[in-house]
This record gives sequence, C-alpha cells and structure tokens, in this order.
Amino acid sequence: MKKKKFIIIGVLAVVVLAVLGGIWSLTHSKEEKKTSHYETMVAQKALPLTMSGNVSPKEVRSFMVTKKNLAQMEVKDGQKVTNGQVLYTTYNQANASELDELKVTLAKYQRAKTTANQKLQDARNTLNKMQSSDEGYSEAKDAVASANDEVADATDSINATQRKIDQVSQEVSPNSVAPFDGDVAVKYDDNGNAKVTVSSSALQMVTTVSEYDYAKVKAGDSVTVSAVATGKKQEATITLVDAHPATTNATNGSKYKVYADLDAKNFIDGQTIKAKVAQAGIIIAKSCVRQGKVYVVEDGKVTSQAITGKEVDGQYIVTAGLTAGQKVVSNPDGDLKEGEQLP
Repeated sequence: MKKKKFIIIGVLAVVVLAVLGGIWSLTHSKEEKKTSHYETMVAQKALPLTMSGNVSPKEVRSFMVTKKNLAQMEVKDGQKVTNGQVLYTTYNQANASELDELKVTLAKYQRAKTTANQKLQDARNTLNKMQSSDEGYSEAKDAVASANDEVADATDSINATQRKIDQVSQEVSPNSVAPFDGDVAVKYDDNGNAKVTVSSSALQMVTTVSEYDYAKVKAGDSVTVSAVATGKKQEATITLVDAHPATTNATNGSKYKVYADLDAKNFIDGQTIKAKVAQAGIIIAKSCVRQGKVYVVEDGKVTSQAITGKEVDGQYIVTAGLTAGQKVVSNPDGDLKEGEQLP
C-alpha cells in the first residue's frame, strides 16, 4: 500500500512537471513568435560614384596657313615646343604693298616738315630784326605762329604714319607662336595648305556623368583617377562639370562632361581611366525608417534613434544619426518596442 502511494505521488509529480514545461514552452514560443518576424540589416557607407573616361590634353590649338601665305615652317610634325616658340612665318602681299605706300607717304611728310622748319626759321629771323613798334611787326609774329603750326602738323603726320608702318611691318611677315608647352602636329593638304595643331603637355581627365547622377559631383570635389591599363592612380580635384550636355539620348538621358587636371608623369594622352568620387552619407533600406527614426539593435536590445536624410532611388541616405556598421531593423512596425530583445 505504501509502495502504491509513492507510485501515485511520482506520477502526479511527472504530470505537474509536464504541465509546467508545456506552459513555459507555450509562453516562450509566443515570445519567439512575437519577435521572429523582424529582420535586420547592417548600415553601409555610401558607395562612390564611378565614371569612365579618357585622358586628353588640357588645351588644343590649331592654326591654318595657306601655301601662298606660308613663308617658312619652323617646326616639324611630332616636335615638342615651348610657350612662345615660333611655329611658322608668313608673307602677306597686300600688307607688303600697303607698307610700300606708307613709306612713300612718310617721306612726303618728312619733306613737308623740312620745308616747314625752314619757313619757321625764316619767320623767326624776320621777327627778331623788328621792334614791336615797327610797321609789319604783327604780321611777322603771325607768320612765326603759322610756321609753328605747320611744323606741328607735319610732326603729327609723321608720327601717325610711323606707327602704322610699325604695325603693318609686323603683318607683312608675322610669326605664329606656340600658346603653351606641348607637342606639334603638322599636316598638309593636297594643295600645300598647312594645319599646325599644338596639344598641351598638361593633361586632364575627361569623363561623363548622367543626368541622374549630376547632383552627386561638383567642381572642387576630390576624385580618384586610375588608368585601366597600368593601374596608376592619382588623387585629383574636379575643375569643371559642364552645365550643358555633351550628348542627349531619349533612352539613356543626357550626359555631361567632367574634368580634372592630371599629372603627365602618371598618364598619357588617350588612356582609358576610371574615376571615383566619394559620396557622403550612410545607406539603408527605405523600409528601415519609421516616423523619422530607425531601430538600432545593439547587444540584442532595440534602441530607437532619430535620423536625418533623404530617399534616393528606393534607398535612404542617412546624413546624421547613424554610422556605418550599425545593425538596424529593416521592417519596424507599431508593435516594436524600445528595449525589446532581438537576436
């Protein structure tokens, strides 16, 4: 009887433990069910804007000269030149004829001045021999003044003609010079007319940015430029973003050129390059943001944080309130509580 009693008590204890275990299991499963539908993601630093392009001379200048006007070509195709170096000289027949006429005119004015000077000297001699009270003194004085005017007029004419001669002389056989340091290309057409092109030694990056990314890049931004073929890199500064598109396409939209100065030691004209411009902000999914806040999970506990930023292409760019690497709930709802435990 006593043994039977112990058996009953043992069975009852097992039943009680089973019931308690079931209650605990049911409660625990409800809690798991309550939190298991929340998902998390890690906030990432915004990816840089990547553009493709080429290396080109910073400046290019072309000069055209006809065979008739070319007097002497002073450079060869492929030659390096320095700023101010003579490229070629020309001869202008019309200016040469004008110069001859000007020289004839100058000689005429010089003779007129010689005559005027002699006339002035004679008038002064006459006036010097007279007293102010003498008859004809007033007329002699007027003659001196008139001769002075003639000398002055002749002098003005000589000076003006000489200035014109100096100008036209330079235009008879003018020199064309290199506007900057660089390389020269000399090409002749079938008629012997020459085209001289100077490409600067200074190089630049030329890439394009789409209308959709236009706001992500501006003059003064830092840019990392790398040559695709060699892997050489340079940290540069964007000098210009064109205000008007280089190309416009109904499918792909407009593209705008972007420029930055490059070191000629690292790059060569024509190289293909990649350019990266760092972007500010932290990227999270748009769904992470609820009423201007995100829910950060740290040490398994949920904490709400106010953030500022904007939605861009289905993502949310956080400018303040969150740092890269923080884990946030990607599907918060009204049931998520401050301090709630999440895995």
